[in-house]
Amino acid sequence: KTDTRIYIGELKQNLFGEWILRLAWSGLYSCLGNNKTVEANSYDHAVELLKKVEKRRKARGYRLVGQRLCLY
Repeated sequence: KTDTRIYIGELKQNLFGEWILRLAWSGLYSCLGNNKTVEANSYDHAVELLKKVEKRRKARGYRLVGQRLCLY
């Protein structure tokens, strides 16, 4: 999160058991935003992709505001 933007990364499995990384971004005070889904080869690969996103967001001034772990 920055003062005006938010970026969300979600790591989960699809209906076929494949790991995906869902990314969403938006302005905090506008309805403008978008999302995309990235397929990963394995859980470890998905975690690696998420860490790369985190590093890139931190370099652009974002800060981590929350983290949660959900096991279904």
